[in-house]
Amino acid sequence: MTTLTQQLPTARPSRKLRVTATILWALGLTGLVSYSVWGTADLEFTVFSLSLFVSGLLLRKRRKAGGVLAIAAFGMTGIAQLATRAVLTVEFAITVVIVLLVLAVWRELR
Repeated sequence: MTTLTQQLPTARPSRKLRVTATILWALGLTGLVSYSVWGTADLEFTVFSLSLFVSGLLLRKRRKAGGVLAIAAFGMTGIAQLATRAVLTVEFAITVVIVLLVLAVWRELR
């Protein structure tokens, strides 16, 4: 039997959730800034960066939509990397780590 304090989320997100949200937010912001300053990114990269930025904000607010958005964005990236056999890259490692972090904090999301 669970008590009331175990059922309610804590007032402050866990450190794991804050770190995951901050990483996503920072990656998205970096991509958006690089596009706006240098204009070197294409439309797909801009949409990917915007989705990371929004998912970081939603995760910080403990929304499951942020987790779904992050997993969808990184899932598509991971599938593209697997299709091109680029699995031994830093980008693929970051993709796997982010997806695992989002899955690790999934219980805290509403």
